[in-house]
Amino acid sequence: HPQHGTVEGVLGLHVDDGICGGTPYFNSVLDKLEQKYPFGTKKMKQFTFTGIEMQQLPDHRIHMSQSKYIRAINPIQIHAERKKSPNAEVTESERQDLRALIGSLQYASVHTRPDLSSRLSNLQSQINKSTVETLIQANQTLHEAKKHHDTTIKIQSIPIADFRFLAFSDASFASKTNPNSHTGM
Repeated sequence: HPQHGTVEGVLGLHVDDGICGGTPYFNSVLDKLEQKYPFGTKKMKQFTFTGIEMQQLPDHRIHMSQSKYIRAINPIQIHAERKKSPNAEVTESERQDLRALIGSLQYASVHTRPDLSSRLSNLQSQINKSTVETLIQANQTLHEAKKHHDTTIKIQSIPIADFRFLAFSDASFASKTNPNSHTGM
């Protein structure tokens, strides 16, 4: 706020999507922003944002889930004959399917499903030397994710005086099956 120097709201952006919240003063600033850059849609209290189902409760707590997103992920199709050779190397097409499945689950893991992180880390370290067994493990991870599709992250309201800005990186410093480091921002 220009007179008080207080934080009045927060605005988050992801590619061409935005999410925000704040005081009436902050809302008036948003109205000015929208006059210059019209918003496509505005949703409040309960909506889906980049595949994340968001719900804000009256006490300002936020519940986040990716139930619909998780349930829509398809498993890797593995022919019965291939399953008989779990140590066989994957084809390039299967490797692409593995990357796609891992990427989809990683998106959920980062936002609402930290319970998948360890298994995904192991799968990611196996991509370049993956076997049919890796594909089977990836499908099992998806099955587990779907079994608990209704997992919810609950964010408690933070008093503004206690609010801090943070940054993170999804870099990995080695994994159980691959001692090399991976990098990401």
